[in-house]
Amino acid sequence: MKIYTRCVIDMATSEILEADWYEYAGPVAECKKGGKKPKAPDPVAVSQAQTQSNQDTAAYNAALNRVSTYTPQGQSVFSQTGTDPSGAPIYRQDVTLTPDAQALYEQQTAQSRELGNVAQNMMGRVDSTLSQPLDTSKVPQLFGADDLLGARQQTQDALYNRQAAYFDPQWGQRENLFKSSDGEQGNCRRVRGVEQRVRRGEPREVV
Repeated sequence: MKIYTRCVIDMATSEILEADWYEYAGPVAECKKGGKKPKAPDPVAVSQAQTQSNQDTAAYNAALNRVSTYTPQGQSVFSQTGTDPSGAPIYRQDVTLTPDAQALYEQQTAQSRELGNVAQNMMGRVDSTLSQPLDTSKVPQLFGADDLLGARQQTQDALYNRQAAYFDPQWGQRENLFKSSDGEQGNCRRVRGVEQRVRRGEPREVV
């Protein structure tokens, strides 16, 4: 018996154009008549089954996320109160605080309310103040505000007096030294000239 493994057939003439085969002499099982073709699944039933599966999964995940907790400040408890029209469970969360925690919560809430009232009143005052032009008629005029040159001269005099307080003792000592020496009158006049230049704000020479 020939067993074909590859076969090229001309569909018009049913002639075998190419073929690969081998001889087989072993046992052969008898082919019986096949069974009936399976029915196509009902789309409505498939949709309902998928919907039910999705609902069950959602309910399971919701139950995992609704875990009751108990702490020193109080407790939070979930409980199922019923189902909605689609059959999904409805939960309720009850939060209960301890007496101390409840008192602290009420105190903080009252403080927040009072701060909110104060802020609201201040906003009204700020709006009223900014809506009016700034009145400077009652502000006292600063001393010397209209005399900038005078203020500059005062600053220069203050700087000179500060420098003079440092150099005057040195100039006095040098002048006495030159006066005590005969023939040094020219140097004494030079010291006076340096002093006068410094007083005028000019650079002085190093003696």
